[in-house]
Amino acid sequence: MQTITQNLSGFRDYYQRRAEAACRANVENQTANFHQKAQSLAGQVGTVLSPDLPARGRCTAITSLLSWAVSRGSATVLLTDGVETCERNPKPIKLPEHHRLFMVLLPSRGSMRETASRVSDVKGQWERLIPGVQVIVPSDLGASFWGDTAALPR
Repeated sequence: MQTITQNLSGFRDYYQRRAEAACRANVENQTANFHQKAQSLAGQVGTVLSPDLPARGRCTAITSLLSWAVSRGSATVLLTDGVETCERNPKPIKLPEHHRLFMVLLPSRGSMRETASRVSDVKGQWERLIPGVQVIVPSDLGASFWGDTAALPR
């Protein structure tokens, strides 16, 4: 009887150690998953709380778009709110000779009347960054504008 009790005790200890090892591995796996999800969440929260650093692919790259467009054609018309959110310090763009660049500023929030002073600031920024650009608001776009523009020397 004593031998049987010792064997049963040995089986119990063996399976107890196996269960503890499996439990420990499961806890370590769950802890690693938790830390990975917490880091991901912290990154997302950081992105939301720091609008100066937009997540890649979630910004407006006006400067790089204009650089590309200016190098490929003779005229570019861009409808935009004019807010560059990808480049912190955009480099000036030199328009090639005979290239015409028009930026039509559209309000991103509210009406043009509500954002008039902001539109003026944005207009000035683009005019300093790209000498020769024509930054206009929709109310200035009419048949006379395009007729006058077409009459300008190229």
